Amino acid sequence: MGRRWGDVSTWDKIAAVLLHYFLPEQTRRWARAGRGSRLDNLRHALHVSACHPQRGVALLRQIGVEAELLLIIGAHHEPPSKKDPPALVLLRQADDLN
Repeated sequence: MGRRWGDVSTWDKIAAVLLHYFLPEQTRRWARAGRGSRLDNLRHALHVSACHPQRGVALLRQIGVEAELLLIIGAHHEPPSKKDPPALVLLRQADDLN
């Protein structure tokens, strides 16, 4: 939800996923919102990848989605817990497939 069609090119998304896989701490520092040059677009892709849960929550809050669902969406990149509701577990599994 926090990722919008056309916001990030396919190649920038691929590069962002690979960079995050191999250099997770560095990609958080490199991430910046805003498109423009090739480097800006890649940094924007890193930003979208890192921040899409919060972006999705903000968009869904605007249309009145219930608070429990917003918490689940906002938490899907946080470390798993034994207290996680089943919907959060399923969302993490689906997100891992993307």
